[in-house]
Amino acid sequence: MNDDLANYQGASEYFQTANKKRREGLNPAFDIKAIQQQFSAVKGYFTRERIARLQTHGASDASPIFIVGMPRSGTTLVQRIFASDKTVFCAGEMETLDRMSGHMESSTGKRIAFPAVLSHLPSRAMKYYCDQYLDSATAEFRSYRHVLDKNPLNFINIGLIGILFPRARIVHCTPQSAG
Repeated sequence: MNDDLANYQGASEYFQTANKKRREGLNPAFDIKAIQQQFSAVKGYFTRERIARLQTHGASDASPIFIVGMPRSGTTLVQRIFASDKTVFCAGEMETLDRMSGHMESSTGKRIAFPAVLSHLPSRAMKYYCDQYLDSATAEFRSYRHVLDKNPLNFINIGLIGILFPRARIVHCTPQSAG
């Protein structure tokens, strides 16, 4: 309301208070340095050579389609286009890949962090994770040719996707500037 009344100083104080309360309520607290470290680890680990080497353990299944991108980049529109195809099962915004990285770390007693843990998993474990991912889409999808995962934040998992599902299709949505 202060903002609407051009009382920008008052509005700013309320925004700062609200942001502080929001940060206090986050559990765990958001840590930008931890996020930067995670992105650096992922970027450094998933080289073309390493992905190619580890892909031999992945599924030959070509059914997964992943729509990735930042929020408000058109991922929902693209999903709706795919949904019009009767051979595509839209599984929504699956969080399975995000959970997998934690499970993979736990399998080593948290001694090896993701993504480095991928180099230490036997091929049967990779097959297990492929099956787990496909099963998490529900048994219904098996009657479809493709399963579509529209979690836009899966961009952090593109390397993992490339290893687990070398034949999967990835659609990367980017916002179109209105100018």
